Amino acid sequence: MDFEQSFGVDPAVKAAIQMPFETNNVAANQNLTEDNTIRNRRDPAKPSRGNVDVSGQVVVPIGPVSFGYWLKALFGNPETVDDGLSNYTHTFSPGDEQPSFVLDRGFTDIGVYEKFSGCKVSQLAITLGGDGALTAAIDIMGAKNTVGTAAYSSEPTTIADTRFSNFQATLQEGGVDVGIGTSVDFQINASLDGNQYVIGSQGFRADIPEGLIQISGNLTALFKDKQLLEKAINGTETSLKLGLDDGLNSLDFYFPEVEFGRGSPAVEGPQGVVITLPWRAYCKGTSPDDTSVKVTLVNGHESY
Repeated sequence: MDFEQSFGVDPAVKAAIQMPFETNNVAANQNLTEDNTIRNRRDPAKPSRGNVDVSGQVVVPIGPVSFGYWLKALFGNPETVDDGLSNYTHTFSPGDEQPSFVLDRGFTDIGVYEKFSGCKVSQLAITLGGDGALTAAIDIMGAKNTVGTAAYSSEPTTIADTRFSNFQATLQEGGVDVGIGTSVDFQINASLDGNQYVIGSQGFRADIPEGLIQISGNLTALFKDKQLLEKAINGTETSLKLGLDDGLNSLDFYFPEVEFGRGSPAVEGPQGVVITLPWRAYCKGTSPDDTSVKVTLVNGHESY
C-alpha cells in the first residue's frame, strides 16, 4: 500500500507499506456487451468491451499500528500529538477529501503482480462482540488495474504489529458504560461516486469523488430494562463510544450525536431476551470541531 500525491499516479518517491490482511478480493472486472446487429446469419457477432470496475473488499486485523493506515485512507491525515515519552495520539475525523492510494498484490510463487491505482476506501465496517477474531471489512473502489511481473516496491516497509481482541473492547452509551451490550456494529460509508468514466479513459474511472458520509449500525443488548427502548421510542439524542485497549495501545470510535431507531425485543425461546436497535450518527453543528465521528488511536508509531 502506498499513498498517491495525484489521483491514479504512482508517487515519484515510493513509500510502500506491507499490510497484514486476512482476505483480499479486490479485482478488475470488465463486461462484454453483446452485439445485436442483424446480419444474414444466426451466429453472434463479436462483443464489445464495457467499462472496467475496480472494486472489492479487504478484511484486515485491527492492529494498533497497521490499522492507522486504513483510517488515514478513510479520513485523511490525522492530528498527531507526541507526549514526549514515545506515545503518540492520532486523531482522525472526516475531512473534505480522501487520499487515494496504490494497492499491489503479489502472487510471488508464480511472479505475477497486480497493481490497483487510484484506490479509495468506500466503506469501513466493524463488529464488536463475541469471541471470534476481531477484524474490519474495508470496501475499496479503484480507478485502474495493471498486471506485471515485478512488485510495485522491492523494499516495502514491514510493520511489526499485534492485534486487538474482542475481550479488550468497551462500550459507552451517553457517556456511561453499557454492561448489558452483547454486540455492536457500525458502517462508515464514504458515498463514493464510481460513475466517473470519461471519453478516452479506455474504460477506467477518471476520478472517484467523495459524497456525504453515512454512519449507521446496530446495538444488541440484554433486555433488562426499558431505558434503551424508551430512547428509541422518544428519539432521544445520545452518544456511543466503542473502545479497544491492550494496556499499551488504544483505539476509540466516538460518535457524539446518535439516535436509535425503534425496535422491539423478540422472544426466541425459553432463554434470555435481547433487543436490537438500529442507530445512526450525524452532526448538527457547523464549527470545524463538530464531527459525526472522531477516532483516536494511541500507539508508539510516530506518524502516518
